[in-house]
Amino acid sequence: MPAPKCIQRWPGREHRIENKVPTKLTYDSGTLTSWGFLCNAPHVDDNPNRETYQWFKLLLNPNYLETMRDVTIHDVRRRYKDYLHCLYQHIEWHLDKRQRSPMWRGRVEFIFSVPTTWTNQSMIADYRALIREAGFGSGRDHEVEIGLTEAEAAAVFATRDSLHSYVDIAVLEVKSSMAPYELKQLDTVKGTLSLPFFSINVGSTQIDEEFQKLAIDRLSQLERYATFRRDAISKMTDDLFQITKESFNGSLQEYTIEVPGLENTFSLQQLGIDRGRLVLRRAELQALFDQQIARICDLIDKQLDRMNEKMPSKQISNLILSGGLGSSVYVQECLTRRYGFNLASPYANARNMEVILSGDAQLAVCQGLVMDRIQKLKFNRSIIDERCCRKSYGMVCMEPYNKDKHLGQRTWKDPLDKKLYVPEQIDWFIKQGQPVSTEKPIEHTFTRKIDPSRPRVTWTSRLIESDVLDEQYLPYNLSQSNAKVCCTLESDLTHLPLANFKKKNHHFYSRGNPYFRASYSVRVIIGPADLRFELWMGGTKYSKDRPIAVEWEPVVANGGATRTERRDGVRRSA
Repeated sequence: MPAPKCIQRWPGREHRIENKVPTKLTYDSGTLTSWGFLCNAPHVDDNPNRETYQWFKLLLNPNYLETMRDVTIHDVRRRYKDYLHCLYQHIEWHLDKRQRSPMWRGRVEFIFSVPTTWTNQSMIADYRALIREAGFGSGRDHEVEIGLTEAEAAAVFATRDSLHSYVDIAVLEVKSSMAPYELKQLDTVKGTLSLPFFSINVGSTQIDEEFQKLAIDRLSQLERYATFRRDAISKMTDDLFQITKESFNGSLQEYTIEVPGLENTFSLQQLGIDRGRLVLRRAELQALFDQQIARICDLIDKQLDRMNEKMPSKQISNLILSGGLGSSVYVQECLTRRYGFNLASPYANARNMEVILSGDAQLAVCQGLVMDRIQKLKFNRSIIDERCCRKSYGMVCMEPYNKDKHLGQRTWKDPLDKKLYVPEQIDWFIKQGQPVSTEKPIEHTFTRKIDPSRPRVTWTSRLIESDVLDEQYLPYNLSQSNAKVCCTLESDLTHLPLANFKKKNHHFYSRGNPYFRASYSVRVIIGPADLRFELWMGGTKYSKDRPIAVEWEPVVANGGATRTERRDGVRRSA
């Protein structure tokens, strides 16, 4: 499969080839003035109202946002929307104006990945809405899709090297290394902090942040002795430090980085300035890496523990590094020493594991997304056809009263069939860790009663999610802990005549009032990161023209989550 082609010309870098554009925005008195590489342009004035923001990608996750000062979710959403809009405009200009490609006026699919840490469906729905508000999907025959997670996309990209196994933030087994490619997910990956999934914020960006703190500390003291560019720290972090970061292997005692605007004749030993350059001792630079590497190793160790416990016979043959941090020589050497062909490893199924750098590591996610879509167009199947469900999902329902099971719980008597029901029960239709396929939706059947003497209404259903690992401890009603309302679905069949439904209690000997019984199903398509829904009845799909309305729960941090108490009248007949 040929590698996808990348846009390599960006505003502010017209004469250089760049495969990626920085996630960076500059505002002047609250008005957006530049984005990406344009934010690195030198400014002739010291405007106090000019603010530059970067590294805001993960802040859409409320668990990270609550650790930040003076930043609201409104601020983050605006930065997302502004950046994505600038990106959309450049893509449009590149394809429609610069290349004059007819592709832009035809069918275009925008496929977005999400961080593997994102398991909150409300947050992903928020992200999808921001993508559309920024302009993506607004063109005729243009579509937006949330595709593979970043880890899965990197794994897909790795299949081109005909590897036999893959371990990163995702644990997958290569079932076929020839087209059509096939990967099977073996396990979900757990984080290392108090949050249930992927709770670590680790990567190349975190090293940049720590370097920037170090540079601010040094240069803030330098202002008393010399002048330099106001944007020197930003320039050093975004450009000059990147070269040092990628090539660092600990072999030198000192590393130097030019301070933009500082005279090359200026030196100040107590601040580590030598001939206009910031001097970093090997120990200082190594400490920036070691903090991130320790957290990565902790995550890998815990995953190997799970694999050793759940699948001791599965031999892990490769640990493939991708992304910005995976490109670091020092990171490669550290992980190779710890995991590469380590016969003394406590993990018996990983003693012959080889550590490999994925080719074109920084574009692995982007190219993996496109490769997966190309295969689906060619062979009508995704490369990762089967994956482990990251959470347990169920529907709120009413159950017929059973004194052995429901003693002490609130009951409700149905006026139509005169039977006693127990509301707020949970019917789990998929358990965490169970294999699911995007090609095989999970179908949940509902039975509703229609009173012909009352106006027709739409039916609402609440989808529940849980992070409980052991299914025997899953809550069976909403009064118990560890059950969270994910979203509310609204199914509309009011346009169908009553003749489409089954008559009940219409005989002279029937007890109770006459009514119609409607049986329909909601098909849940569990994607790599998101959920989609379809409404079916009698073998006919009704959500094509009348899609199911989905109301996602508000995005809140784990510590601030509260259980939703709305009643939706969902019920299931005996």
